[in-house]
Amino acid sequence: MRAGGLRFYGHKDSALYTAGGPLRYVPKSAQAEVVQQVIFRIDGATFPVEFTYIPWEQTWVAHNVLSSRFLEAFASGTSLAIVVQGRGAVTEFRLNGTRKARETMSTVCRN
Repeated sequence: MRAGGLRFYGHKDSALYTAGGPLRYVPKSAQAEVVQQVIFRIDGATFPVEFTYIPWEQTWVAHNVLSSRFLEAFASGTSLAIVVQGRGAVTEFRLNGTRKARETMSTVCRN
């Protein structure tokens, strides 16, 4: 994984993989990673993100997303939506307790 990554494990639906089409399952046996451009939206603030789906791990990896601006929004936000152009939000997460996570990440990154 490249620096500044964020991983979403066990994401069995493939909404991001099939942006613009019906949802379908991507089997763990698939051999190729799939790259999808998405937007992370935190309470109105938007962050363009390159998302890579690793089918054999059922994992989405967001690259180069952990900027100061993103971490500030993440720490103070109430929800994180993953948005696919032309489809709207495909999933949303509540951000309870994220300020403490941001403080921990900042401390670790400084050391």
